[in-house]
Amino acid sequence: MEDRNLSHNSMHGRLPNEASSPQDAQDMSDEIAHLRQENAHLREQLSAIESSRSWRVTNPLRRAIYVSRHARWHASASLRKGAGHSRISLRHGYYRARSAARRLPAPVKSVLRPLADILKRFEARFNEPHNLRLLNKLAEKRNLDEPLLIQYGGLAQASSTPLPHGTVLPLITISLVTYNSSKWLTSLFNSIHSQAYPLDRIEVAIVDNGSTDDTLERIAAIRSTMGDAFADFQLHQRPNLGFGAAHNWAINHSQGEYALITNPDLEFDPDSISRVVTLAARDQDDVACWELRQRPYEHPKHYDPVTWETHWSSHACILIRRTSFNHINGYDERIFLYGEDVEFSFRIREAGFRLRYCPNATVAHYTYEEAHQVKPAQYLGSTRANLYLRLRYGTVPARLATLGLAIASVARPQPFEGARKRLMKEYSALLRQLPALNRERKKAGSLSVGVFRGLDYELTREGAFVPSDTAVETFDSRPVVSIITRTYQGRDWLLNQAGISVLNQTYRAIEWIVVEDGGTHCAQTVELLAENSELPVHYYSQDKLGRSAAGNLGLSKASGEWCLFLDDDDLIYADHIELLVRTVLESEERLSGVYSLAWDVMCDIDKENKHINELLYQLHGQHRLAFSHERLATENFISIQAIMFRRALYLELGGFNETLDQLEDWNLWRRYAYQSTFKLVEKTTSLYRTPANPIVKQQRQLALDKAYHDVKNSTDEELLIRSQSSVGN
Repeated sequence: MEDRNLSHNSMHGRLPNEASSPQDAQDMSDEIAHLRQENAHLREQLSAIESSRSWRVTNPLRRAIYVSRHARWHASASLRKGAGHSRISLRHGYYRARSAARRLPAPVKSVLRPLADILKRFEARFNEPHNLRLLNKLAEKRNLDEPLLIQYGGLAQASSTPLPHGTVLPLITISLVTYNSSKWLTSLFNSIHSQAYPLDRIEVAIVDNGSTDDTLERIAAIRSTMGDAFADFQLHQRPNLGFGAAHNWAINHSQGEYALITNPDLEFDPDSISRVVTLAARDQDDVACWELRQRPYEHPKHYDPVTWETHWSSHACILIRRTSFNHINGYDERIFLYGEDVEFSFRIREAGFRLRYCPNATVAHYTYEEAHQVKPAQYLGSTRANLYLRLRYGTVPARLATLGLAIASVARPQPFEGARKRLMKEYSALLRQLPALNRERKKAGSLSVGVFRGLDYELTREGAFVPSDTAVETFDSRPVVSIITRTYQGRDWLLNQAGISVLNQTYRAIEWIVVEDGGTHCAQTVELLAENSELPVHYYSQDKLGRSAAGNLGLSKASGEWCLFLDDDDLIYADHIELLVRTVLESEERLSGVYSLAWDVMCDIDKENKHINELLYQLHGQHRLAFSHERLATENFISIQAIMFRRALYLELGGFNETLDQLEDWNLWRRYAYQSTFKLVEKTTSLYRTPANPIVKQQRQLALDKAYHDVKNSTDEELLIRSQSSVGN
């Protein structure tokens, strides 16, 4: 207990900087030494008690009493006040269990770990194996896009670099469906009118679905003031047949090479259209759609950080190639509202096309008045659509799950009055459509493109309501961030993917530093990535000195105000650096470190064939808790690629401890976090890989266990010395 208090620089309520004279400082140092001696004596006494025969004999009984009391308390609390009442205590129990597991004898842990790994592998194989197959196919397509990625220095640069001078820009049709949308239209068209993309290469096609407010008058006023600036400006008044039917009409009565599907309740950033069109113009012929990123709330689905490819796209704002749209005859008009974008995505993939996300083309979308808002139309439409899509595009297990999902949706508490009755009406209509859906599925053949995860259609990243209120280009300050990657021989193919995820970053004030440990085998890979990149890329090599020395070399070469380590087998999503920098700039306190959530991807890596087989994406619960110095003192819960820290910490405290072969990053975070402020942002913006092979995983864990106590004790000692030093000063 005394050691913990000292690590927080407190002694009997007096702070170190309150020492008024050298004599006071000496007295405090003497007292520290006395307390340390007393602490050691008490530890010896405790050890003697715990090692006594009577203590060991009665331990099972004491543990049984303890567990039964806590189980009874939690059960009683849950009955009296609900299950959530005991959540905090359960969380503490979780960490007590982890602490107890860490103290288990090594032979016991060596037996239990393989069993746990086998269960995880079984779960990964059993839990939605079709989804895993599609995820792996997504990763396998990285080779298809490698020429595009390298030629233009990543997708962010490919979309932001203007097309060659003299290129005839494609005609774009903005397809807009209105229904009592008057309040949004002025701001929408003001943002369109301010686009960097030439307005004479944009035609506007509006379908009004029977508005009863002043939407038509507002459209007429907009057309009279700015309509002449566009290539064409059409208004079609139609009966309300749904979202998809209206867009089909608009696109079928227009001429654009690309259709930009646009919701009325959004605003474009000045470069939005030019960026997404530029990427489309440079893209592969089999890519059909390019989805723009929404703010303040980004759609939380997973996409490939290297290729930006995804399994489905939101159609709140998306650019679609007309030839692809016509190939599948547009939207399915049987879906009135919600889910039509997922259906379109599945059907166009079924036809052999691909979908791409474009996160550096952003729009402000005012879809929610507040975070976590439940909208009745969205709830009903989305719930029905999920069952509809399962029946049309799902595997046999996905189709069989529709009955259970339907029952669960009706049995659950109603999110709003009348929800259950309206759901039953939707399901009745769905039953009448079932024969047609079965015929269409059989006609499409054995190719199954549907991804179903409960009511979602893809892996869902945490952070759906972590806001990004402004575009990255509007940041008042743009500090340089140095991303440091350590690598070695035989990792060039992994390094290439990690590097592309760096080049794909939406925040562009970055530099990439690569340090190869033991030779120059990866130099050509780095040179190829750097050749066409607008970002500074630096390559260094050293003798075989280990990854800690490689990290320190990278830190010494960094020029950024902030640094981040990205291992060569890890990946970062496009907004990773943007999110961390935004958090620093918007924070009211001075942060020294900021980190986000990360997937732990359990996988098998075939080095010989340069192939990764992903088995499970998991987000560990302990990583989601707010930063705590106390927790950091006992466990390393910060993934190395997730955290960005001030380079000033390195200049003041040094880098990795080069005597450590394991847990060197934990030692570094503890040293840097001491007397500093770190913050967690609860959004998943990166992924790291861990071995799925139980033998490899066990060997790795044994090495970590072997190093744990030595690293912890040496770090404790180092921080104690720093505490004493600060007291003396």
